[in-house]
Amino acid sequence: MDHAGLLAGAMVIGAARPGPSVGWSMVVWAWLATTSLASVDGVVNLATGGDYMFLRRPPAGWNPLRIMGPWPVYVVVAFLICPVILAVVELPAWGLRGANRRS
Repeated sequence: MDHAGLLAGAMVIGAARPGPSVGWSMVVWAWLATTSLASVDGVVNLATGGDYMFLRRPPAGWNPLRIMGPWPVYVVVAFLICPVILAVVELPAWGLRGANRRS
């Protein structure tokens, strides 16, 4: 499963959960799913010597991970900014859901 599929699945699960804060629920579910995948990938990387999700070393050349600092700092920074990015991506849909509830 690629990252987009993981996030889409987590947001669908979050949307199905009842409650007034559906948008936040989706962000939390997507963040938990991403963190869970990274944890499993970290164990697999250690066992196989792989580098899925660039958890062991950054890719060669310039990339956005370079902005977040050296390894392993960029892994921690990505973990911390992931909910913020997910909330920004989800933000436009929050207003749409509110409008749908009122109608």
